[in-house]
Amino acid sequence: MMCTGDLWEKQMKCDVLIAGSGSMAYLMALIFTDCKKRVAMSANRPDGFVLKDGLRITCDIPGRRTLSISPDDILLNPVSGEIKPGQLAIFTRSASNANAGIYDLELAHDKIVVFATKTFSNRSVVQELKPLLTRISGATILTIQNGMSPEIEIDGLLKVNGVKRYQLLRGIVFGGVFPTGSSCKLKHTIQALGIGNWNGDVPTETNEGSLQRIKQYFSDQTILVELFFGEDYRIKSVSKAAINYLSSVSFIFGAKIGEILGNELLAAWSSAKIDECLLISKFDMGLKINISVTKKIAEEIVFDLRPHYPSMAVDGFRSFCKPERPMNTEISQIDSKFVDFSIGPAPINEFCSDLLNDFIATFNEIAERSRSDALMFGVRFMVKNRSLVGLSAYDFLNLPMLNLNGGKEAFIQYRDQDTCSEKCKGIEEIPIKLASAYHQLKSRYVQTDMKAAI
Repeated sequence: MMCTGDLWEKQMKCDVLIAGSGSMAYLMALIFTDCKKRVAMSANRPDGFVLKDGLRITCDIPGRRTLSISPDDILLNPVSGEIKPGQLAIFTRSASNANAGIYDLELAHDKIVVFATKTFSNRSVVQELKPLLTRISGATILTIQNGMSPEIEIDGLLKVNGVKRYQLLRGIVFGGVFPTGSSCKLKHTIQALGIGNWNGDVPTETNEGSLQRIKQYFSDQTILVELFFGEDYRIKSVSKAAINYLSSVSFIFGAKIGEILGNELLAAWSSAKIDECLLISKFDMGLKINISVTKKIAEEIVFDLRPHYPSMAVDGFRSFCKPERPMNTEISQIDSKFVDFSIGPAPINEFCSDLLNDFIATFNEIAERSRSDALMFGVRFMVKNRSLVGLSAYDFLNLPMLNLNGGKEAFIQYRDQDTCSEKCKGIEEIPIKLASAYHQLKSRYVQTDMKAAI
């Protein structure tokens, strides 16, 4: 039960509340505990290694130092006592509800709330935190999310839910955070964190004060932070979205970044895709983007992430082995944004967006009837696509998530049908052959009349 009145002093206090349980949420937790803040996290139950070994994050960028938190300073679902400076209290949530301990928290002193979740979770996160946020005055809300301008959606959701008197900022991350393979260790490649707001055209005293307050928690030895207003911020925002140009390609082909860059067809197609994004930004959105410089920066950032799948692609892969969750991903939302802003044609982004939206809807439809059929449909979709551009099917099938749920059996049963000798000869053939293969596969798994979206 929520504490009120004379019991207010007995509430557990924190300075920072983080919504999320992924690598980026852990990075933010490490940043703030390193500043000796009392940090709380609303998250899924952490892996056992977090409670046993603590957390540690490293960075190969010169001058950056390692951040860590010991298991003694990680509290799981505390019900009494206090969160001490430098400690992290993790309040786990069920599939439907947040831990009641979140509602009883008092957000004190710094009053910072960090959204480190996926954008498709924004509505549920705001509703989950509503009891806490509606009784806070003057909170600083920082969203660390992908997308073009997720803070606009969050602002609308907060207002609809009766949350008042807050400052809303967005952190634009240029780089990635990922596990190293060691249980308690993470690594990041973040060059810089840009903070601002899509609608923050004028650097008012209030806006600039909020930005400076957030900036003080970071340093060149942890993460370089830059503050942006107006068009400078919007350029950074669309540049970040453009950097995610490989995410939809990774998902469609079940390919790591290194596989895409090392494949002649996919490298050329992906290069044309980011060109399209940047041309839309410059000529249709009217932003003063230096196309060659922005593209060079994007290529440098993704080059460091070659051994990995983009996190947005992993969101989709996880649905293969989590039957309780419908498939969802931020990828198509980013591609669709560029299409929405485009005055003229945007064939590559439109194709990727339409194909992914249709695949996700179809996968979820099949999963309602049969999880095994959905798994078969999903694996065969990616294997067929890989075959069309000359990628090995078995590289994709080494993905641990597929091994958990019979993914290899899903391919081996149909290996002769899903591997083909006739491959795309140029990038102009990629959408044609992908669409044809997709509709043939879909027609075998969907019971209703097929409604082509591409």
